Amino acid sequence: MDFTEYKNGYFNRWQKKLLPSCWAFFLTAVIINFGISLYFFISGEIPHSSFSFYFITESVIPLSLHLISLIYATVFTKKQKASPENTMKILVWLYFIQTNVVGIFYCRFLPALFFPCTSLILCALLFDKKLLKIFFTLSLFSIALSSFIWMLNFSQYTIVCSIVIITMLYFLDVVVFILAYNLCKLQRELIFTIFKSYMKHKRLNRELRLEPLTRLYNRTAYASAVEKLIHGGKKSEFPLVQVILDLDNFKEINDTYGHSGGDAVLITLGEMISSCLGKAKLGFRYGGDEFVMIFNDRPFDEAVAAVEKLRNDFSSFQFDFMKEGKFCTMSLGIASYQPGWNSKQWFQAADAAAYIAKTKGKNRLEIAK
Repeated sequence: MDFTEYKNGYFNRWQKKLLPSCWAFFLTAVIINFGISLYFFISGEIPHSSFSFYFITESVIPLSLHLISLIYATVFTKKQKASPENTMKILVWLYFIQTNVVGIFYCRFLPALFFPCTSLILCALLFDKKLLKIFFTLSLFSIALSSFIWMLNFSQYTIVCSIVIITMLYFLDVVVFILAYNLCKLQRELIFTIFKSYMKHKRLNRELRLEPLTRLYNRTAYASAVEKLIHGGKKSEFPLVQVILDLDNFKEINDTYGHSGGDAVLITLGEMISSCLGKAKLGFRYGGDEFVMIFNDRPFDEAVAAVEKLRNDFSSFQFDFMKEGKFCTMSLGIASYQPGWNSKQWFQAADAAAYIAKTKGKNRLEIAK
């Protein structure tokens, strides 16, 4: 996993929170809007002759803009081709539109003038300074427009007092911009720090599951992998095939060539196993001179052919510390998983086949019956 992939996961998590929040914002606006409209209608604060105009301009139009932008954003997020980052940008733009609609159409309520400023904070989620600057510029125009409408139609204050209020709004917008700008920088640094910590933890966890000499997985990792394949793995068109590999006369190799010679044999076999498995990488050093391979990406016959090739390649490999014509061999047992087996039964089936290979003269492959 690289930083881009990790970042996309971060955007996906926020996307799942932000879109429902925008819908909740819209539904809240609907309830409040109709509640206020009902109050104005009953109280007569807005004359009935002017109520239709008020209802269209301050309810129908803004709520329609909300709904259209929400539907577009929702459809866009469902597209499989849309990248997580672009999806998040659409959602942040959606919130920006919603807050500006509130600021312009509901400017009779003084707190609504500040709403466009709040959208700047969301840019910190994207750690996108360029988008933040665009939002800041647009918010200045939005505040100017909503303030002009407010002063023209709804302000109960003197000109001087109204100018002071608008100046305070601009001051708050600048303060929020500075705060959001620093948050953008801090958020990116935080995400990168978390990613580095995650990758370090992942590497350490992988090292704990690796056998240091052969770089195959260890017995602990084997137990976990088998349980996952049997009980929690995805259904595959290919069977699960387990192979037990047991080196022939390995004690004799250690006694004759020393542990360095034995280690060389184990390392070479580990490399051959990894190459044989390909992308699956389900190779394990079970203990001592015993290894396990698991195939889940090919038909049974192909798995048998791959293992037979591995046996032939290994039994003909000339180690430089051995006399010419002297080779190492191994005996193998292979078993396809049968429904209802537990991990122990599956292992025992392959292990029993490997034992038969030993008793029949070694350096051979036996298939479990």
